[in-house]
Amino acid sequence: MQKFINKSANMSDYQGYDALAATVRLKDITSSEGNRAILHRMKNNDPALEYLYISSPDNINPDEPNQYVLREGDHLGWLGYFIGENFTLTEMYVHHVPADIGQAREMFKGFERNKTITSVDIDTTVLNEGLSAMNMPHVKSIGFDCQLERDAAHCFALGLRQCKSLKSYFGMLTVEILTVLSTLPMVKNIIAHVNEAGNNTLGREGGVALEQLLRKNKLNHLDLDARFIGDEGLEVMAAGLVHNKSLTECCLSDNNISGEGVKALAVALVDNRSIRALNLGRNNIGDDGLKALASSLTHNQGLCVLNISDNNIGDEGLEALANSLASNRKLRGLHLCNNNIGDTGLLAMTVSLAQNRALRVISLSGNTAITEIGLIAMARALQSRKCKLEDLRLDRINIGDGGKVLARALSINKSLVSLSLTCGGGMVSISDDGLIALTAGLSHNCTLRELDLSENTAITAIGLSHLRQYLWAPSCALESLSIYCINFGDKGAFALVDALSRNKSLKELLFGGVRSVGITAAGWEAFSKLLCDSSSANNMYLSNHTLQTICHSWLWRDNITPWLKANGDSQSQSTAAKYKILKCLSDLNMMPFFQWDLKFLPLVKSWFQTVTFCPDMESSDEWIKLATSLRSRGRELSAIYKFVRGMPVLVADNYKQYLMQQLRSIRAMKSKLQEEIQGLEERERRLMEV
Repeated sequence: MQKFINKSANMSDYQGYDALAATVRLKDITSSEGNRAILHRMKNNDPALEYLYISSPDNINPDEPNQYVLREGDHLGWLGYFIGENFTLTEMYVHHVPADIGQAREMFKGFERNKTITSVDIDTTVLNEGLSAMNMPHVKSIGFDCQLERDAAHCFALGLRQCKSLKSYFGMLTVEILTVLSTLPMVKNIIAHVNEAGNNTLGREGGVALEQLLRKNKLNHLDLDARFIGDEGLEVMAAGLVHNKSLTECCLSDNNISGEGVKALAVALVDNRSIRALNLGRNNIGDDGLKALASSLTHNQGLCVLNISDNNIGDEGLEALANSLASNRKLRGLHLCNNNIGDTGLLAMTVSLAQNRALRVISLSGNTAITEIGLIAMARALQSRKCKLEDLRLDRINIGDGGKVLARALSINKSLVSLSLTCGGGMVSISDDGLIALTAGLSHNCTLRELDLSENTAITAIGLSHLRQYLWAPSCALESLSIYCINFGDKGAFALVDALSRNKSLKELLFGGVRSVGITAAGWEAFSKLLCDSSSANNMYLSNHTLQTICHSWLWRDNITPWLKANGDSQSQSTAAKYKILKCLSDLNMMPFFQWDLKFLPLVKSWFQTVTFCPDMESSDEWIKLATSLRSRGRELSAIYKFVRGMPVLVADNYKQYLMQQLRSIRAMKSKLQEEIQGLEERERRLMEV
């Protein structure tokens, strides 16, 4: 056997492997007990072996059960053979490729024969010509999270040519890799991962490869973030985009594109109906580039989301875009963050918003030139019945007294679902006065689901205390409130607890972050009492059963975690209330129910039955333990016994009445039977006389 192992260097001789597979000793072809176990599981098609890590001794994960560590003494021909014969593996993670091309070819031969592996992820610091032996004709998805030198990139490209069924590629892109991908007819998704200069720079040559790719392939998703394609490369690529009818998502962010390059793209977009999302963020298209895009959007009827953040765009460019939106009825998301937009440009946009029924998301974050004048215009647009905006982001913009203006608009608006007013960098977006005004307007709002006030360090416990007006309002529909990086301390915690004491909608209260929130044990105890006031069953029933998340999970305290989990596991507030009552009270107090006399006993039995059988909690381990505990301890019988024991006279009187009623019933039945007997006797006498 050892002789065969040492001399065999050609994995194509499968007859030899087949003949020896039943008798080969795994210890003779592996270097460790762990590797032997992996081969044994592969040989027997262990259903739990759905994925496999191939690692080096320098990259061992001790907690990973499905790991094969390549060392001296491991026969790669047999490893490839068992991979090829296995039919439970679907994913492979290759963290080590043998340097010797012959050994690598033997290992990858198994990938070639295997028909169940559909996904392969290669992430290794040892990259060599062994990659050229990569032959995976059945694999549909390849991830390559490596930064390659030129020679290694060439070897990988050679191996990639043989992956004829490939549909999705995630990883580094070079001109050669793009050229190879254009020859694979089934490729649908290309997403660049590694973001480093050098080999990732595509330029004009990359544009040529992309032009061919867009012409030949039915590509759906193309992400070229930070590939530095430049104006020349984009001009060539745009020529292929004119003929492409399949691409739906295209990301060209951070690609050193100016207004000149965008003009060619704009021409391609005029008649394009397939692209739904276009990301041009972190370039330098300026006003001239946006004017060209705006002109194409007048005719384009396919684009739904446009990201042109960080592009040195001013009021002039935004005015042109606003004019084009008057005739565009498809664009639903517009991201304009971190540009040079001021009140003039925003005024033009709000005029369009008041008439546009399609736009749902607009982000103006970081446009610090916007003042109260622009906010007044935005508020006016929000009050229009034709405005259907659902998501508005005004982060890092000084709201100031504009909070009062927005408040009036939000009291009328019926479309907005998400509002973001975060701050940062030492700026002031909204303070206590602005928050007080905002909550007054929101108290009449019934549509807002998400509100983000994070990093507004000018907000204190005073401002948070006024959230009560909003959160107590019957119309409040808020589900998520974010106040990250605000040091509100215990006073703020008490204010939030008070505001949430009567709220039935909020599910997430998010705070914490890089700055301490200043909450002590007293503040956390207040949150615990909010979720479960264990002083009585009635107070537990009136506790908050809606909140599922408070702050970051790593800030959670043990005294609130189980109650948050109970709220999350329950599909109704009543179920959460029952769980908390039975979790906290080992013995139920029956005194408050004596006023209902014995009419309450059937309710006790019915309530316990609903507690021990709750379909919406049947998958919760905690609930299963609690229900089992209820049945084993007989707490239902205990509660009934306490009720009866507390009212002995009433129970005795009721029992006497019950016996008297039974006696009267028996006597009535006896009288009825006697009458029937007399009737039968009279009938018998008459028959005898005849």
